[in-house]
Parts: sequence; structure tokens; C-alpha cells
Amino acid sequence: MPWTSTPPTWPPSAASIETAAAPALAAIPGAGNDALARLNQAAAGVAFNRHPLSEQASALLSLRDQWAQLLAHGHRLTVTPYDHDVGISEESGHYLAPNNAAARLAEKLQDAADRQRPTGPLYALGILVAATSLAEFAAALATLTAMLPL
Repeated sequence: MPWTSTPPTWPPSAASIETAAAPALAAIPGAGNDALARLNQAAAGVAFNRHPLSEQASALLSLRDQWAQLLAHGHRLTVTPYDHDVGISEESGHYLAPNNAAARLAEKLQDAADRQRPTGPLYALGILVAATSLAEFAAALATLTAMLPL
């Protein structure tokens, strides 16, 4: 199950909008540089006092950096009972045994031919959503994604 990478393409209607906006967008860097030059000239004659809340704002910025370090960044891999050679099909429907799911995910993380495979130290969190019907599964998945917006 290799990952595929495709370049983004514009539909024709969006391409015409992009073409029409191109002259205005091309003028933005020059206008920004001109405005910055004018501000730099005026900066010598302007003095600002620090607001009393400035130190508290600086403290909040350091807290924001600490919060950003706690956020996890990673990849999401999914396995369903309908994946080839993973799920088990019976008259009552398809199901996925936890051992099959774990084995398939381990294979995917070790797939050396996959150019999109994560590299470096890998940590994994596995969540198995189980249900006896498709409607029950959809409800359970909705609850999970509300808590963990994947």
C-alpha cells in the first residue's frame, strides 16, 4: 500500500481567477517595500512608551512557545477491514482483528520502498474503534474525531 504524491492542479475556473489576479499580486512586493521605506524614514522622529501590559504579553509569548513544543506532529495511518489482505470477510460482514491491524501498521512503518514513510525515531499511538454495525461504527468514529480532530 504505497503512498502516492500528486501535484495540485487548478480547475479552469480557478485558473482564470488566478490569471486575472496575477497583475495585482505581482505589484504587492514593490508596494510593500515602498511602504516599509517610508516607515523607516519616519521612525527616527517617533518614540513609543511601553504599555503597562507589555511585560505580561511577553510572558504570554513564552508560554505560547512552550505550548507549541508540547504539540505533537506526525502522520496518521489507518487500517480498515476492507484493506486488501487485512480484513476478514464473512457472511455477516467484514471485520478486522486487532492483531491483523497491528501487523499491517507495523509493515507499513517498515516499508522501505515507501518514499513518504516517516523517518527517524518513531512513536506510535494505536486506537481501535470497534462496532457491530456500520451506523454504530460511524457514531463511535464521530465521537473519537470530535475529541482528536484528525
